[in-house]
Amino acid sequence: MTNLLGRRLGRYEIRAELGRGGMARVYRAVDTLLKRPVAIKVLAAQLSMDPEFVQRFEREARTAAGLRHPNIVTIYDVGEQDGLHYIAMEFIDGRTLHSILNEQATLGLGYAVSILDPVAHALDFAHAQGAVHRDVKPHNIMVDTTGRVMLTDFGIAQTPDADSERLTRTGVFMGTPEYISPEQAEARRVDGRSDLYSLGVVAYEIVTGRVPFSGATPQLIVAHAQLSPPPPTSVLAYLPGELDLVLAQALAKRPESRYPSGVELVEALREVARRYDTPIASRDQIAALVAAPLSSGLPPTPPPPPRPQPAPLPPAASRPVAPRPQPVSEAIQPSARQLARENHAPAGSQAANPSTPAMLLIGGVLVVLTLLLLFTVAQGMARGGTPTAAPTASLPSPTIALPPSETLAPPSDTPVPSETPPSPSDTPAPPKPTIVPPPSPVPVPPSLVPVPPSETPTPSETLAPPSDTPTPSETLAPPSDTPILSDTPILSDTPILSDTPILSDTPILSDTSTIIGSPVAETPYP
Repeated sequence: MTNLLGRRLGRYEIRAELGRGGMARVYRAVDTLLKRPVAIKVLAAQLSMDPEFVQRFEREARTAAGLRHPNIVTIYDVGEQDGLHYIAMEFIDGRTLHSILNEQATLGLGYAVSILDPVAHALDFAHAQGAVHRDVKPHNIMVDTTGRVMLTDFGIAQTPDADSERLTRTGVFMGTPEYISPEQAEARRVDGRSDLYSLGVVAYEIVTGRVPFSGATPQLIVAHAQLSPPPPTSVLAYLPGELDLVLAQALAKRPESRYPSGVELVEALREVARRYDTPIASRDQIAALVAAPLSSGLPPTPPPPPRPQPAPLPPAASRPVAPRPQPVSEAIQPSARQLARENHAPAGSQAANPSTPAMLLIGGVLVVLTLLLLFTVAQGMARGGTPTAAPTASLPSPTIALPPSETLAPPSDTPVPSETPPSPSDTPAPPKPTIVPPPSPVPVPPSLVPVPPSETPTPSETLAPPSDTPTPSETLAPPSDTPILSDTPILSDTPILSDTPILSDTPILSDTSTIIGSPVAETPYP
């Protein structure tokens, strides 16, 4: 089609191009006779050469001219000049809903009710007159500067009587694939319920910001004919769940399952908005979409702000771990779960516990003392020899961990070689090292250092009075007049045994053990 700007078609002088499509172009023109602005729709040149299509174009224009409704664009004239067929219609100073949606993405349920209500009334009126629009879409819905919503482009509208004569020309598709009804997709006979399906697609797009199906034309035809549309809440999760039911009925595959009228569809949308306290946009707010989309007091409903996401965590190796506050009860007595966690903790975490080395040291000392006692007993039993008193300080008995016996050893006058006599104490004394004196060539009399009798009475059934005669133990040899001299202290084969263990009021603890037989040894004693 050649450039028509500045040319005249009949009495209409073309001033500017408003839009174009596959079938026609739309221009803004001036009626030179009535001095009013009009819109001129000019049929595409390739279609103007087809007499059958031209005949249909003129017939459908006359059908649309008979529709007088405040929300339907009025048809003024139909004509032809220089092989160009055109329709003169009412000029709308505004924008298409398609251009508004391109800017706003989604308008929300409140705007959907306000915009679709006049369109639904226009369609119901056309259907009552026997006309079917067949191409309801946002491109054919106009919004002017006063907030009035108009349905336009009945260019392919037709009456049911003319449906049997509809064009089946190859390559000419009647409708827009994104908005066609299943009847149109399957080339079946259509009626007003086909327009209501397309109106449901427009409602879906206003609320969600997208059409139910997208893709190439063959894919869209199959989708509208066979596939169920995705629920609106699957597109925008914040939408009311009742909206899924309303639009599912509007987009039903079977025409009889849809809403019987456009007004009932809009009322169902209005009821959902009322239940969720969604405000309905006013006419002034609709008009603001044309002048400045965001200047309205009630802006289009935006999607909710995204939920704050936690910052990505650093790798586990570099992430510091804050200590968990420990209750008082757990601090006093750890639970089984804590003990298991400590047993399986890495070596580094156990080393950080200040009480671990002390416990390990005490346990090691006890183990060494126990092994020493067992070794001494085993040697004595194997050799069967007579125990001999060694000139050393008394070896701390490993039986200190045992509970106190109910009987204590009776007082004895038998001297025990020792550097200093032990003195009873009510409180435990810190361990002190004791130097074992080297053997001396001078005989040491047995009564050099007597052991004082214990101040604690022996709790037993019969208390024995102190005796002047020392009570020898069952395994001690009689005292000898000649002391045993040697460069090396004699290690006895048999441990010193008595009927009852000698216990003091305070347990004797030592950090290290001393084996009898070393020339000089240091051992702690209380």
